[in-house]
Amino acid sequence: MKSGPENTQVIRLVSFLEASARKNKAPIWAAVAKLVSRPARKNSGVNLFKLEKLCKDGEVIIVPAKILAIGKLTKKITVGALNASKKSVSKSGAGIITIRQLVEKNPSGKNVRIII
Repeated sequence: MKSGPENTQVIRLVSFLEASARKNKAPIWAAVAKLVSRPARKNSGVNLFKLEKLCKDGEVIIVPAKILAIGKLTKKITVGALNASKKSVSKSGAGIITIRQLVEKNPSGKNVRIII
């Protein structure tokens, strides 16, 4: 297993998600913790065109991987992501926030959809 600041952040995030799942009785956060803790080679990125194709305006989604800049996102959605490329943030009309911020904003996990 890789060590360093990135791995430490992922470990802390997984612990936070598992605790949030127990505290708020929200199984979605346990599922996200499981996805985030997978090996990096299995957590391939999600491109903007995929989000454009799968999401509706006003939707709240979570991406337990990196958001990549291929494509264009015209829909107004809220995205909680593990990471996002700088180009994807500038090219999207989405509100891209961290997974932790999304959990704090919506602890129950209601109306949140996971995209992998």
